[in-house]
Amino acid sequence: MKFYKRLPLDRHKPTSVELTLMEDGRIVTSSNNSLELPAGTKLERPTQIVNGQIRYNTDVDKIEARVATVWKYLRLVEPASLTVQNLGVGNNQTAVFGPLNVNYAPSYAKGDANVMVYVDNVYQIPGVNYTLGNASSATNTTARLATAGTFTIYLNSLTNVLVGQTISGNSNIPQGTTVQSITTAANAIGTSLAVTGAIASGTSLTFTFSSGTYINFNGTVPFKPVYAVLGFDGYFPPAP
Repeated sequence: MKFYKRLPLDRHKPTSVELTLMEDGRIVTSSNNSLELPAGTKLERPTQIVNGQIRYNTDVDKIEARVATVWKYLRLVEPASLTVQNLGVGNNQTAVFGPLNVNYAPSYAKGDANVMVYVDNVYQIPGVNYTLGNASSATNTTARLATAGTFTIYLNSLTNVLVGQTISGNSNIPQGTTVQSITTAANAIGTSLAVTGAIASGTSLTFTFSSGTYINFNGTVPFKPVYAVLGFDGYFPPAP
């Protein structure tokens, strides 16, 4: 009787060592060829999901693995793609800019330093010049003038008024109206919907931040463009 300390996985070649199961559970091979991974689309991912699975995603032509219950791309030795996000221009009144590109949230959620922030061409020091955080609270400011049927509201202050915010606080502002543009020289905002009636001077308006992560400067920003560089830490957006 023969006793094999190795279990050949090819029953047609009992002496083959090209693919062998060792006593300790290791699978070894003497082949100098290659190992072909299972391949398929996102929709063809296995229904029985287990951490440690690996496959080739033909939708994006990337190798992906199941790590901590999430599909992730394997990183290769190649340059990462950076995203430069233009967050608008300062106005000597606003200290909050955003929201940041949500695709990179797992990166900047690690800390302020995972985003490179520039005001014009001046690098901002994380934790000193700015912090990252939510800006879910509303900003209140006072209207100076708005004429019925127009898409412009003049304000007494543009402090933390951002493009994309929802405007409320007066019945002449249609529900769902948002800030479309900001003219700092005139303290004016362009709206997505026309006001239905005149808004008197002194009327308090509320500008609500949308959800997301914002750059909160430790002081107002001058009339300079604000940029955030995302992905410089090598982070790749998660698998689709």
